[in-house]
Amino acid sequence: MSKNEFGRNVIVDKIPPGEYQINERLPPLRKAVKREAIQALENDPYILSCPQKEFGIFWALNESYISSTLLLAQYPDKRIYIDGDNQLIINFLKLDDDESFFSCHRAYDGDVLRTFSLIVNKGKQRQEIVEYINFGIRYGAFLLILLMVLSITLNVSVQSEKYRREVAIKHTSINRYEQKI
Repeated sequence: MSKNEFGRNVIVDKIPPGEYQINERLPPLRKAVKREAIQALENDPYILSCPQKEFGIFWALNESYISSTLLLAQYPDKRIYIDGDNQLIINFLKLDDDESFFSCHRAYDGDVLRTFSLIVNKGKQRQEIVEYINFGIRYGAFLLILLMVLSITLNVSVQSEKYRREVAIKHTSINRYEQKI
């Protein structure tokens, strides 16, 4: 219980957001904020746009105000910049951009209009290259083992053939010697 400006006792009831009672005048609720979580791949381009395209908005990165000049200083290669329509242009994402939180605000009251949460995953190209390298290593190991097995087999075969020849030559020599006698 509390007293109002006239000194009368007033019962104050806290109403959770979104609930209304008839004949009560509540302050207007702010507009809904469109939140977007983006699962992106490394090196992919993205355009983040605010619903309000005209002048009078500003962007924030991880809750810190960013402008065209700040972005140009931070990204001299113009990897990330704000264009004339107040869209945030990301020419290509890096793994360093993972868990970046961009938000678009209305300039005159600071209301958040839209948010973007970036989750950057390794690009397909890198994954494909790693898979090709793994395949090459496995194929090379297979060929090496196959060559070793063939080499051992051929070596044993050659050794056995030499042994057979030596035995045959000795046997032939003995037979000739015996025939002479």
